[in-house]
Formats: sequence, structure tokens, C-alpha cells
Amino acid sequence: MNRIFLLCCALLCSVPHLIVAQSPGVKATITARGLSYVMAAGVEVLESNLQNLAIPDVNGSQSVVGLQVQYWVSNIQIQQLSLPNDQLVINPSEEGLDVVIQDVSLDITADWKYREEIWPHISSSGTVDVSVSQSSVTLSFVLGETGGRISISSYNVALTLGDLKIDLHGGASWFLQLFEDVFNNKIKNAAEQAILSQASSAITTQLEPILASIPVIEQIDSLYELNYELVAPVELSSSNYLTIPDKGEFFAINNQTEAPYTPGTLPDIVSAYESNMLQIIVDQYVFETLSLSVLNSKVLERTIVDADLPASSPLRLNTTYFEDLIPPLYSNFPDKMMELYVHVPTTPFVNIVSDVGTTLKAEVEVAFIILPSNETAFVLDVVLSFTVLAEVVGTNLTGSLTYGSSSMSILTTNIGTFDVSALDEILDSAVTLGLIPLANKRLSTGFTLPSVDGITFTNATVVNYDGYLLVSTDVLYSS
Repeated sequence: MNRIFLLCCALLCSVPHLIVAQSPGVKATITARGLSYVMAAGVEVLESNLQNLAIPDVNGSQSVVGLQVQYWVSNIQIQQLSLPNDQLVINPSEEGLDVVIQDVSLDITADWKYREEIWPHISSSGTVDVSVSQSSVTLSFVLGETGGRISISSYNVALTLGDLKIDLHGGASWFLQLFEDVFNNKIKNAAEQAILSQASSAITTQLEPILASIPVIEQIDSLYELNYELVAPVELSSSNYLTIPDKGEFFAINNQTEAPYTPGTLPDIVSAYESNMLQIIVDQYVFETLSLSVLNSKVLERTIVDADLPASSPLRLNTTYFEDLIPPLYSNFPDKMMELYVHVPTTPFVNIVSDVGTTLKAEVEVAFIILPSNETAFVLDVVLSFTVLAEVVGTNLTGSLTYGSSSMSILTTNIGTFDVSALDEILDSAVTLGLIPLANKRLSTGFTLPSVDGITFTNATVVNYDGYLLVSTDVLYSS
């Protein structure tokens, strides 16, 4: 629980002076309800860390009622601090971000003593109890970027004091006036520095490991990786939601060429789903770069030989089995073994449409090669269409394919023309029984959406819009 506050700080970062802005492929937006969740938990942590906080001693010399007095205030401790988690205001600032906690109250105890500087050097000592209410604490953070990740550091804490009640034990009545002056200046400043030190320590010891878990390059498997680096400043809206823009580009590990695509213009938030804590908007561009990466990785090129077919298959890669299906194949190459060279010549096309859903269209070329001469009998051009169902599993966006339709034509032939419709049933079986299960096994893993360690998505919904997918979800966090 104590890392939720730090998690929120991590998500509140922008980097306007370091990032060359470009259109993001992925936008992660924390809604007002999401901010309330993480900040409320974070305030509880801050409150706990500041209980019994020791404040450095203060001393000095001051003139009071015509007397020059030396004073010392020691053993200053915050005994009780109340930070109402429903009294938060988040404001952007020139340096980064201000978090204002209102209606703050605190109790402070201390020991004091004073000594008049002139003879007869009258002195006294005692204790004091101070109660402060109707106050506010402003935590200020400077924001930046490190290695494509957001970074944050605290640089200021300001206490705005409201009602002040001082219960002085011992000493002359005039010392109360001196103590009020000391409290409103030196003790207040010392308290601010002590709180700032605690916040800085928490960022160093707890926030940095969380920031390190935010993916910049997410390795999907041995073939692909996904780039989540920041591409523009984080935007804090007047409606209290935060948008984090990430690159969202897939690469084949063996080919790091930038994709020749451009993301569309994504909304910061989809108002119909503002009741959820988090919205992740994934542009069609992300899937286009995935298609290109798959093409560049060469996994869509394969040579199939007879031994690859199941032993139970009624069809073998011998021309004899095609005598009735493709008569010219058998007449030109009787009783010859074959191999099939299958490859995808162009990037599979992904299209996301609100009323239709996500569709995938792929062109496949299949060359029938005669063995052992390696002559190409003919090449088929096959166009396959699928619908894609996306869903969230854990923090991963996964998918499954459903076979839609196909068309087949002769691309080139060395055996003359023939009726390709005779192969329709074989094609459908190959797609349904072979390609779909293999593809869905890979798609069931999917890829990790932008998050940090310890996050769980709950009540996640995936919605198709024109050109992008929306993942709208609530979150739970545990350290």
C-alpha cells in the first residue's frame, strides 16, 4: 500500500524540455477516479511516515518587550499529523507539479529555554504543546526524463498555517509572543525541510525501483520487442486526468528499421468510460508495426515437406494425390514428391472500425515445387481475411483470430491453367485446423500494456473505435 502514493508520483511526470514531441501510438490516461484512488492511499502513507517526525533544533536571539533574549527550542517532534485524503488538489507548475493537501492539522511538542543577554541574565525553561488546524501542505516536484522513462524528485514543501494554539508550560507571559514569532518562522521552516527530506528519501528508496519497472523496451519473445518510451510531455488536464504518451512501436529484434507509418490523432480520454480508473488507447499504428515486424522477422516464410504433415492426413505432398484435383500437375509430373514454399510478400493489413471491429487481411503466396528437380509447377496467390477479438488477461492485451473468408488465384504457372476452386476445401482445412490454432497460441500471450510491477487490471473492457482500441479498466495495486 505504501507504494501506491509513489506510483502516482511516477505517473504524474512530464518532460517538456527533454522530449522531442511526436504522435504517440499508445496513450495511458489516469482518470479523476484513478487519481483519487492512488492519491488517497498515498496520503495515508505520507501521514504514517510523518508521525513522530523529529524536527531539528532551532535557536537564536530576539528582542522582546525591550529585552534582548537568547532562546533554544529542542526535542521538536510532530506527535500527530492529519492529512485528509479527500482534500487534495493537483496543479501543474512551471517546474513540474504541485500537490496541495488541504485541511491539515498537526500537534507538535518541544522543550524550550531562554536567557536574557543582560545582567542579571534571567533564564527559564519548560515545554510547549502546539496545535495547528485549518492548514495546508503543498508538495512540489520537479519532473524529468531518464532513459525514456519518467523521473521525479521533490524540491519544495510549503506549510500554510491556519489556526494556531500554543500551550506554553512555564516562563513569563511575554515569552509566548517570542515563541509565536519563532514558530511562524524558524520552526515552520525546519518542519518544511524535515518533511521535504522524508519525501526525498521515499522517492530514492521506494519510487526509483517502481520507475525502473516501467517498460521502455518490452521484449515480447525472442523475435519481437515493443518500444514504450515517452514521446511527448505528460498532460495534466483541468479536469484532473493525466495522459502519458508512449511510442508504441514494435520491432523485429533482427531488424530495427523504423516503421513507415504514422499514428493517428488519439483522444486523451473517452468520456463514455471516465468512470473507470485507467484508459489505455492503442492506435491501429501499433498493430501495423507488429505486422511489419512479423514480416521482417521472416517467420512468415516456411518450406513445408511431406514429413511435416500429420501421419493421419489423407493428402500427401505427392502429385498422385492431386491427380483429380489438379490434372495438369499430375500429367506434367506424375508420381513426384513436392514441397510447398509459403511466404507472405507484403505486410498484413490491420483495420480497426467501430461498427465492424478489428480485421486482418493477409496475402500469402504458395509455390508448389517438384522434387528432386526443384522446378516450380505453379504459384498460388491466396488472400485470407480474419476478425480479431482483443481482450485483457492480467495486464496483457491478447487476441484470438476467427476465420472470415479467402480468395485464391493462380499467380504464375508452368503447367497451364486449372480450376483453383478444387483446392478450396483443402485451403479451408489448412487455415482452420493449422493456421488458426497456431496463431491463437501465439496471440493468447499478447503483449504487456503500460503499467508498473504490482498493478492488476480489474473489470477491463476493450472497445473498438475508428482507428484505435480502448482498454478501459479499474486497477488494484499491491507491493
